[in-house]
Amino acid sequence: MKIRFERKDLLPKLRLAKNITSHLGNIKIVADKRLGAIIHATDGKHGIRIRFDCEVACKGVVLLPIKEIVNILSQSKQDILWLEVKNDKIVMRGEECGQWEFSLQMS
Repeated sequence: MKIRFERKDLLPKLRLAKNITSHLGNIKIVADKRLGAIIHATDGKHGIRIRFDCEVACKGVVLLPIKEIVNILSQSKQDILWLEVKNDKIVMRGEECGQWEFSLQMS
């Protein structure tokens, strides 16, 4: 999966999803070239799906630790970001190569 998105558009939606998943800690993002991307969040009892606009370079699904992702995006100064699943890593980087990059190891 590989998507390009605007931080200001995604961050408020992730914060909403974080409120839902407070004790479970993960969200799922499903990316599709036709529909864009959808955040899936649940607390085991209630769930939400939140669509967000993005450019989907490669479709796919990823399970993300919501607290870490919200913290990373909150601290980033980049307006446009890429989120990509590469082998066993989740890589988030700024639009301008080499300026900003963060990786999470998948277990």
